Amino acid sequence: MLFPGVDLSSRKLELHGDTDLLLMYTLKKVQYLQNAIAELQTVRELKINRAIECHDEKAIIDAKVEETIKRESLHKELEFQKRSLAIQAEANRRMKEQLKKQFEIQQEVLQDKLKAKDKEVLSKFNKAVSEEVEKERVVFKKDMAAMAGKLMAIEQTLKSKIILYTL
Repeated sequence: MLFPGVDLSSRKLELHGDTDLLLMYTLKKVQYLQNAIAELQTVRELKINRAIECHDEKAIIDAKVEETIKRESLHKELEFQKRSLAIQAEANRRMKEQLKKQFEIQQEVLQDKLKAKDKEVLSKFNKAVSEEVEKERVVFKKDMAAMAGKLMAIEQTLKSKIILYTL
């Protein structure tokens, strides 16, 4: 069945909820075609009945052959539609799978790029921090050397004053 839950043979179409315009158009088209088929079947039956009433063997045979051909044609058309719908459904399923795989691969690539960018930023940050620490260490060493020099000078001064006072 093309539309599950929808009775296409009913005269009044009943759809509940939000209906799609394409679905409505398709359903109306299906109903129109079903009516056309019913009309053609009625015309064929009338031809056969007239041929039987006229007792015209050739007309009866022609009508029966025409009916058989139409029936076979309709049967083949229905089979074709079913197969084409099945093929289309399979193609849609495969396409969805491929899109899903492609999305997953894209997500993995984006995650890898994000991790690489994160590592790069972290590396730059660590480098900047270590450079800043090195600068501060150099400044600290200078300050410590200056203090050590001052302490030595103070110590020398104290030693010289102690020597002067002891004499």
